[in-house]
Amino acid sequence: EIIVVDDASTPPLANKLEGVPPHCKMKVLRHNESLGLMIAKQTGGDAASGAYIGFYDCHVAPAKNWYKETIDLLAAKERRLVVPMIADLDLDTWDEKVHGALTAKCYINFNADFWWYEDESDFIPVISGGLVATTRKWWQDSGGFDPGMRGWGGENTDQSLRAWLCGGDILRARSSHVAHMWRVDSDPRTLSHYHLRHRTDNLARVAAIWFGEFKDKFRDGKLVRTLQRRVMAALCQHGIRLWNSIECFDRLDPTGPIVYFCDITGQNQNQQYVLDTQGLIRHSSGRCVSTNLKATSLAATPCAGARHWEVIEQFVPAETLRYQAAVTRYQLREAVGGFPLVSPSTQGFAEVPLTKLKEAVKNEVSAGALAGAAHMVLRRGRCVLAHADGFANVRAKRPFGLRTLCRLHGCTKPLVAAAFLTLVDKGKVKLSDPISKYIPFSEEVSQKKGRRRKPLQLKARKVKVRPTLRHLLTMTAGLQYQDCRAYAKTMRGIQQRQIKTLAAMCEGLAAQPLQNEPGSCYTYSFCTDMIGRVCEAVSGKRLDKFMQSALLAPLGMQDTYFEVPAKKRKREAVLYDCQRSGGSYVPKVWSQPEKAVPIMSGGGGILTYNDPGMWSTIEDYAKFCHMLFTGKSRSGARILRPETVKALWSDSLAKYGQKDGRLPGWHDADGKAKGGHWDYTGWSLLNTHLTFKQMPSPSKRARVGQTMWMGGGGGTFWVVDKRNETIAISFSQSFGGRGSLTDTAKDASVFVEAALQSR
Repeated sequence: EIIVVDDASTPPLANKLEGVPPHCKMKVLRHNESLGLMIAKQTGGDAASGAYIGFYDCHVAPAKNWYKETIDLLAAKERRLVVPMIADLDLDTWDEKVHGALTAKCYINFNADFWWYEDESDFIPVISGGLVATTRKWWQDSGGFDPGMRGWGGENTDQSLRAWLCGGDILRARSSHVAHMWRVDSDPRTLSHYHLRHRTDNLARVAAIWFGEFKDKFRDGKLVRTLQRRVMAALCQHGIRLWNSIECFDRLDPTGPIVYFCDITGQNQNQQYVLDTQGLIRHSSGRCVSTNLKATSLAATPCAGARHWEVIEQFVPAETLRYQAAVTRYQLREAVGGFPLVSPSTQGFAEVPLTKLKEAVKNEVSAGALAGAAHMVLRRGRCVLAHADGFANVRAKRPFGLRTLCRLHGCTKPLVAAAFLTLVDKGKVKLSDPISKYIPFSEEVSQKKGRRRKPLQLKARKVKVRPTLRHLLTMTAGLQYQDCRAYAKTMRGIQQRQIKTLAAMCEGLAAQPLQNEPGSCYTYSFCTDMIGRVCEAVSGKRLDKFMQSALLAPLGMQDTYFEVPAKKRKREAVLYDCQRSGGSYVPKVWSQPEKAVPIMSGGGGILTYNDPGMWSTIEDYAKFCHMLFTGKSRSGARILRPETVKALWSDSLAKYGQKDGRLPGWHDADGKAKGGHWDYTGWSLLNTHLTFKQMPSPSKRARVGQTMWMGGGGGTFWVVDKRNETIAISFSQSFGGRGSLTDTAKDASVFVEAALQSR
């Protein structure tokens, strides 16, 4: 049945809904006066006759079969709330947006308000309120909504805490999709047209009911005592139970609350002062705690010359003790991005080199060479280091964390290439297929004569070897980056917003002759952009949608996008030019989200044309790196076939004359051959694995067939070592990437290797 509650709307909804077919089993209940959201929901819930009751805003659009998993989850446990995956609603089609976000999870703060977040678990701490289902029995046992609340807000946290603290739980249904309309100031269709006069302080009621010993944290201790007494009396009168009291009915679970700990922000920034190994007490601002000359008062001063401190007695906060006790009692494991967080020693690591890595990053931040950065080190599916320092936004003092969204630039390439290889595995394409079978692509090559710096341009000729998809994957198709004069018109079109799609961009590039014979040499280039366009042509989907279905969703990568959803943009890092002297940070003005070029660039874009490729967090990207060992996700889902995984670990560029990281086809301005782009090859899945110049000895060099890596111009970098079964990832947002860091901080893999060697 469908129950519509009309909260004194004008005109009445019954008149508007007369044409609804009888088989919909819809009935309209009407209030003669407006009583607000909670009372309207209570009216509908009490009138429902089914075994399951769902509460959904009127401004939503359910997808096909949206209810099936929800009912299955409720059938498994009657004391449960279930939330669907909440999508963005397209008001023009009244359907789910084709490139919108999916969300479901919220958490509560000390002001009893809720905030959106995401983690790996299907458990939900707090519901958002607008879309939730439960069993009819739990609805009756739990007392429904607080009848003392008016308006909206607060009922979601109240119901969530009731469920968790009285033996229930809250889950999300991953396959249940319901699109929801969000209020957008620029779209008058989404604005509120009715305002309830009689509102109550719902959040204060939640704090008075549930906060217990933490009541003093609510609004800085300003919870009014008279309000608290009035709220408590109302609760007892209406039979709403209190935590740890006899007010919970006997028929509820007597074992007490279920404990679910989640990493809400991934930043753990509650500890603003940290004592480092040198005895300096560092503040998150980059300054240190010191004393005046008479040692009579404390002050925040530059760390150079600050006082050194000694630990006399270790203080452990009571909250930490309670948390540790709960972890032991309920056998919980802390995790980062779904990877269990364990002691380095359990995985064969020495502590000292990893500590030096954290100190090196902190020193870079303090010196002004880096605004902020995050590092993760994993071995055999377990995280031994998850560390972040500095700021994602220096002006706003927003910390850089493990869930900070960063521009991937070149690190987009591995994701696009991996998604493309799923088409190969399914037999949709063959690597030997000509590129022109799927998209327009030049089969002429330019001819030059004379000095390299000022060559004489001759008429283009027909290629001797037809360019294939394998050439694109190995970046030997004849395209390039370093000399963009041939592509100047296309680049101007992107910059001036005349070219707005990947298809148009690739057509512009394909209209020019190739710069060298296909298969003759490796050149870091637009090849992966072309691969992305092939994905679109074969799948019939836009690149972001194809990536989502082929790679991101199977891997559980829920924080990786071409276009960051509006609700997550507060987590975006600003891209900086960092100056070592003076600690100044200069934002790249074209890197701001509102100025983004709307092209889904499969190759990660070109920095000077404001195209960062994809965005991701270090936690999310770790899931992709982990897949490279076996071709499977952490949950065991097969992403790439074993034969494909074996191929991507092979050296497919040896025939082009690779030796110690030097490849024909990449030259400096004087025509001298040099290593790959910024010491990178450009990762194309079927490529070579270069030697790290930073590695201090041959024993610590990247090994062909054993080490895979890639970096992005905005400061993202990762290394996967198959022999040691390790992953090292570094995310920052500094223009020029690793070039802005010192030799000690720029390569986490050096510290990882040292930590293993020390054992």
